[in-house]
Amino acid sequence: MLTATKEENTDIIQTVAELVEKKGYDEVRADLLEGYESPSKLVRKNSDQSDVYVPDVTGIKRGRKDYFEIALKTDEPAKLASKWKLLGTVAKMKRGSFFLVVPKGHFRFASEIIKKYDIEAELIKL
Repeated sequence: MLTATKEENTDIIQTVAELVEKKGYDEVRADLLEGYESPSKLVRKNSDQSDVYVPDVTGIKRGRKDYFEIALKTDEPAKLASKWKLLGTVAKMKRGSFFLVVPKGHFRFASEIIKKYDIEAELIKL
């Protein structure tokens, strides 16, 4: 999710971090949660500026790093798609996977974004 909405949705981030741990991931990192290290920042350099993105949750399983992003509706779908595209690309480069964790009521929005912007991601219903 975008940084602007992370602070008001830490409960969802907590749920996803716990889900990732239950699935057997090691070195779980979660953004803005006590008891977890924050995931590494990713920087996309544009011609006139740089965009900095922090994944919601990351974890390592079988030597591969996977990225988990919470998909919530937003008024800035292009900016969200840019973050998801970057996370998908980084996951692929590290031989990992990119997962979108979708709370109830947001599935159609997430599906349309990944289709429209050709983003490689697996959807997980929360």
